[in-house]
Amino acid sequence: KVLLKQVKAEKTSGILTYTLGVVNRNVRDIEFKRDVLQALVRLFSEGLDAADYISLAECLTFLGDDARLAETLKTLLKQDTLMAYQVGFDLFENSNQDFLKKILARLTYTVEVAPSVPAIASPPAEGEATAAPAPAPAPSTAETKPIDDNLHRIISGELTTSLYLKFLYSRCNADIHILNQTKKQLDPRNATTHLATILSNAIMYSGTTIDGFMRDNLEWLGKANMWAKFTTTASIGAIHKGHADEAMSILRPHLPTPNSVGALPFQESGALFALGLI
Repeated sequence: KVLLKQVKAEKTSGILTYTLGVVNRNVRDIEFKRDVLQALVRLFSEGLDAADYISLAECLTFLGDDARLAETLKTLLKQDTLMAYQVGFDLFENSNQDFLKKILARLTYTVEVAPSVPAIASPPAEGEATAAPAPAPAPSTAETKPIDDNLHRIISGELTTSLYLKFLYSRCNADIHILNQTKKQLDPRNATTHLATILSNAIMYSGTTIDGFMRDNLEWLGKANMWAKFTTTASIGAIHKGHADEAMSILRPHLPTPNSVGALPFQESGALFALGLI
């Protein structure tokens, strides 16, 4: 009641946004926190002249209310598509994968896919044997489709990841000559500087998919041993972060096979770590 009175007096959502921040930062009592967030949900959606959907989505995310959030997105798609997309971007940045999957499952509809109709056989000519009866038509199947393709790509992270990859690749200003000169000046037998150069390459080209330095120096990279080999292989994941479509083909030479594990499987475990990074 106090918050509602303040909102009506100020005619803004400033006090609600402040309260949301205080609750998320300072309140440790789970039950009390849920009660406050439930109250904020009502105020953000009903207590303002225009609902604050960004803050409303943040409250529902903390509450784990995927059903209410999905209904809010459906409403926004009809009233304000761009706001629905912005909420989707915020959800991808701030929500865990399990919660996002639940929302995506609710933002779908089911359509019946009719079976293919078999061709009608022509009647047999006089004197010919009667043809076998045509097989019964296959039953119709159900297919699930997203209610909005763009929103589905946003919440799943497909669009954001694609934009990050394109941006980082096109805007990469790293100078590979610095790495090459560093490699020439350092003693290859020094494991510390060897690994430092590899990590520098991973940081300089993180998320760009530009792995030219690694491809051109495979023999030099192969001198890494033990945990250095783990880090070297894992650095592939840093460079190709977000390039999920090609992850398996990139890492296939390094991943463990079902019937073969190396005596010192640092490379294989590094490849699995790289797969997680991607």
